[in-house]
Amino acid sequence: MAHALELFFDPGTEAAVRAMWGNLEARGLRSMATTTHGRHRPHVSLAVAEHMTLAHADVAVQPLRNASDLALRLGSVAVFPGRQGVLHL
Repeated sequence: MAHALELFFDPGTEAAVRAMWGNLEARGLRSMATTTHGRHRPHVSLAVAEHMTLAHADVAVQPLRNASDLALRLGSVAVFPGRQGVLHL
């Protein structure tokens, strides 16, 4: 089983991403809103690995330790490599 360390959004940003998912679904494109179990949350993956120790996780979050307010700009659409053509921001 793979492990992931994810950063979740504030409620307003999460709602905006979910609205984008709804827009895709309304046009006949699958999104994370309905893919697999349908319980996905919008997030930023900080690390993904087959095996992750607490030490690995600590290294991944170290740059965020002193961040009191983190602002991200989701401005570019890209496609994950692979056959499925998964879009991401």
